[in-house]
Amino acid sequence: MDIGRMDNLKMIWHNQLDGDSFRKLKSLQVYRCQKLLTLFPSNICGRVLSLESLDVNSCESLEGIFDLQGIISEERNSIAATQSRELCFSNLQESEVYRCQSLKYLFAASNNVANDDYSPKFLFPKLTSLDLHELREFRSFYPGRHTVEGSVLKMLKLSDCFIHDTDEEGQTQMQQPFFFVEQAFPCLEGLRLLGKNIMMMWQGQVPESLFVKLKILEVRDDDSTNLPLCIIQRFQNLETLSLVFSSYKEIFSNGEDQTRVAAPTKIKTLYLSQLDDLKYMWKQNFKLDLILQNLEALNIWGCNSLINVMPPSASFQNLTVMEVEGCSSLINIGTSSAAKSLVQLTQMRIEKCKKITEVVGNHGDVTEDEIIFPKLKSLSLLDLPSLTSFCSWNNDSEDYDLEDRSDSSESLEMLKEDNELNKATQQLDDEANVQSSIKDCEGSSSRHLERGDPV
Repeated sequence: MDIGRMDNLKMIWHNQLDGDSFRKLKSLQVYRCQKLLTLFPSNICGRVLSLESLDVNSCESLEGIFDLQGIISEERNSIAATQSRELCFSNLQESEVYRCQSLKYLFAASNNVANDDYSPKFLFPKLTSLDLHELREFRSFYPGRHTVEGSVLKMLKLSDCFIHDTDEEGQTQMQQPFFFVEQAFPCLEGLRLLGKNIMMMWQGQVPESLFVKLKILEVRDDDSTNLPLCIIQRFQNLETLSLVFSSYKEIFSNGEDQTRVAAPTKIKTLYLSQLDDLKYMWKQNFKLDLILQNLEALNIWGCNSLINVMPPSASFQNLTVMEVEGCSSLINIGTSSAAKSLVQLTQMRIEKCKKITEVVGNHGDVTEDEIIFPKLKSLSLLDLPSLTSFCSWNNDSEDYDLEDRSDSSESLEMLKEDNELNKATQQLDDEANVQSSIKDCEGSSSRHLERGDPV
């Protein structure tokens, strides 16, 4: 059932309904109902337990999804003060709540009711995805003491949900935090944090036991200048890290401790997108060389201050895919000393980096015939107007076995004329058994990098 664009709607349900009304309702989408205050009043809550999908979008006056005021008032006399009332939404599988600027609680009740000893327990046995986005007044599930259990929840997205701990007068509220129950989401595998919600994590307001199984983390709009390594290491099973639209000048930091040797993480995929202040992964004199040794895919897009991709002493020994696009200050992916660790690299794509002069910089530690990328199969160099060489030393092209190559025709011709392009990229012109193509960079639509929503 869809209800939308009804600016004068104040109430969806009337007070007198047939006994079976809406008990089989499985999907509800409500959007742009600007005067709606409550989605489910007390007399409806028990009728919609068959809901599987609930989406609420742009209802500016909405203060609560479920109004428990009536339910609690009726049962206060029949239930002992210390007893917990269970509310089980046994079929709800996914829920999204977007841009409801007045919403404070998913389950609403008056302060007088919420502050007594009544402690509800909210059960979501089938909920796998919960997305809360741009809820500027949001505080918690419920205004009083409560318990939340989502035993199969795998994806949680908190984007611009300020989760206040003060009232309108700025006074601190004795309010239960959003992540109060440590075992609330024991199967959580994916988490997106945006804006001020990031501080909950960075300041230790979230129990570590909540993220035992977390594999995917996306962070957006973080005002911090770096990502403390101690934070990342809290996620012991993290495999995919996405950092988007943030103010990092470096990705990983050990604070002021330059002597601490960082242990490797389990991160296999790293997305860096629109990090305009990012200059390097980590400072050269910090001992963080092994933290990404399990990395398999590196995707970078729109990091306009980034000078090179790999710190000189970094070890990317398991990296198989590297894609870099739209980094206007990039001059190379790294020095030869760092590139020598890319022994598993099979695919490289570099596109629209206007200052890059060579793919690999010479650090003086390679011989003339040394192979830097022994397993490279696919090479794509597109729209690189300043490119003068693949690397500044010569390799034996017979040792490369490229299967696919895409080159900016303008840069390629310049490189061939100067005889500086690494022979590995010219090999395909001479080998009959390998199909090659040179694509004009202006007509190419090649784009594989995740840009906006990798999670």
